[in-house]
Amino acid sequence: MNPTLSRRLTKILETRYDKEHLLAIENLSTFYGENNLEARRNLRGQIEKKSIETNQSFLQVLLQVQKHLDEVEENVNQMKHCCTEMNSKLNTTRDLSGRLLQQAEQLNQQRKKNEIQQEIAIQFLKRFQLSEEEEESLKKVEVDADFFKVLDRVSQIHNDCKLLLRTQHQKAGLEMMDMMIMIQETAYGKLYKWVRGECNRFQDSLTPDIPPMLKDAIQALKDRPGLLNHCLDSIATSRSKTIVHGFLQALTVGQGGSRAIELFAHDPLRYVGDMLAWIHQSTASEAEFIHSLVSSSSSSQFSDGKSTQHDARRVLNSILEGVFRPFRVRLSQVLSDLPNSVLLFKLSNLLDFYSRTIVKLTGEKETVSSALLECKTETLKVFYSSLKDYGEKLQRNPPPPPSTLVPPHQFYEAINQMSEISQLFESSLIPSNEREAEFKPILSLMVDPLINTCTLSATRLVNHSDMAIYLINCFQIIQSTLSQFENASSKIEMLNVDIEAHLNTLVEEQASTILFRSALAHKISLIQSHPKETLSKIVGMDVESIVQSIRMFESVLLDQTMMDYHPTSTGGLRTSGSTSTSSFSTVFETLNQLEKILSRPIRVSILENISSMIYQNYIFFYDAIILSSNEYPNPYQLFNYKPNQIKQLLDNNIL
Repeated sequence: MNPTLSRRLTKILETRYDKEHLLAIENLSTFYGENNLEARRNLRGQIEKKSIETNQSFLQVLLQVQKHLDEVEENVNQMKHCCTEMNSKLNTTRDLSGRLLQQAEQLNQQRKKNEIQQEIAIQFLKRFQLSEEEEESLKKVEVDADFFKVLDRVSQIHNDCKLLLRTQHQKAGLEMMDMMIMIQETAYGKLYKWVRGECNRFQDSLTPDIPPMLKDAIQALKDRPGLLNHCLDSIATSRSKTIVHGFLQALTVGQGGSRAIELFAHDPLRYVGDMLAWIHQSTASEAEFIHSLVSSSSSSQFSDGKSTQHDARRVLNSILEGVFRPFRVRLSQVLSDLPNSVLLFKLSNLLDFYSRTIVKLTGEKETVSSALLECKTETLKVFYSSLKDYGEKLQRNPPPPPSTLVPPHQFYEAINQMSEISQLFESSLIPSNEREAEFKPILSLMVDPLINTCTLSATRLVNHSDMAIYLINCFQIIQSTLSQFENASSKIEMLNVDIEAHLNTLVEEQASTILFRSALAHKISLIQSHPKETLSKIVGMDVESIVQSIRMFESVLLDQTMMDYHPTSTGGLRTSGSTSTSSFSTVFETLNQLEKILSRPIRVSILENISSMIYQNYIFFYDAIILSSNEYPNPYQLFNYKPNQIKQLLDNNIL
């Protein structure tokens, strides 16, 4: 192939044309014929010619468009003219119809206003006037549910009239209020008479049934407190007669298959207990009856308002007041024939129990609570008098102390009575904050005479030690008895002081006796009376006298026939024979009476204190003798035993 041609072809093939070039070539092919030199020379002219033809064609088309637009403009102008005419006619029509609509709207508003006024008038009459049916319900002879509904409605109308008085309709409000007041008074008068008639039926039974409408009637009469109080008084009067009659019947004949309470008059505790049980049962049933009658709900008793609670309790106390007259008479008879202090206190506890139980229903500071309190006070007065008489009797004739120095049997009788009364008090329902004040006078009436009796009885003893032992035994038994109960701490402390005083007396008496028998007491007295002098130069304090006293003291501590003690190099004691238990009985026979003390801890404490006191006195004597300023030659050789050996001897012989 020709290289030149090859290059051209390659160049043509490699040339890239965009879309516009291709489109122009495509249009050119429509009128460009044969590709020759002449055709290429005339190409420009042909293109310009073709452009002119195209513009002429486009111009013809635009002329036709302009013609159509002129026609459209003419049509638009005609439409505008028609619209202007129509708008003028519409404005005229709108003016005419607007006046009609305004008149129609005014008439419609007036109609609605008239309808509202009509509805207000209907509702006003419906709210502030009774219908014919409601008026007939108030005029009927029988009281039924409709009566109370109408009565409530009358009260509502009366209250609503008060609202009218705050507006410009005061005249209408006053007229309607006067009308409702007249209707109310008539209805309440009728209701009052009906309730009084129904109340008279409550005398027929101990457990009467409440008519269905009576409770509603009582609730309605709460708006008239005066009428309500008259009705409640009628109820109280009729029920009081029934309850008193029932109580007397239970006393003399019996009720519900039970025997008459009077048959148990020989048993004071059961007799009074049965009467109180009947009163408590009646109180509970009457409280339930009154609650059902006056309460406005099924809530707990007397919990729906202070006024209702006060009325219910007032009626309940009025009903039960008559029962306590025959009860007091019988209680006084029982108290006059009952000298037993324990039974009297049981009766007092019984009255206290029922008083605290019944007062929850009747209320405090009311008639029933006052009556129960008076009964309890009277019983306690007799009980106190009985305790006082018993104590005075013991003190007038105090029993002689037995030779064993234990309390006599009269003392144990008083202790048993005190224990039983204290146990009864512990089981009572008296609140903890009142127990001490309640128990204090009882405790004084029981304990003080017993202490005085023991003291008077002890005066028959000549020996002071015997007297102290006897009183310690008596006081310790009283103290141990009281320690089982609360609220007796004051008396226990007082007895502790007395026992401690007698213990000290006994310890001093026993220790002084042993020291006196050993001749040390006199030497110690001389030492104490000459604190600044040389002891060896005092009369009675020479070496010979000192040695004699020391030997006597040692002989008292040691029975030479049964035991031979020798000091050892280590400071202990060496025995040549067995320790004899008879040394206590032969040398310390003065301590034998301590065995008569009933309490072993007290006895051990006394012996320890005696041993300690003797040892302290011996140490005082020993220290004074060995003191160089007292000028005793070889003072340590005067003693056969060292202080610790003496302490061991004391512990072995005394303890």
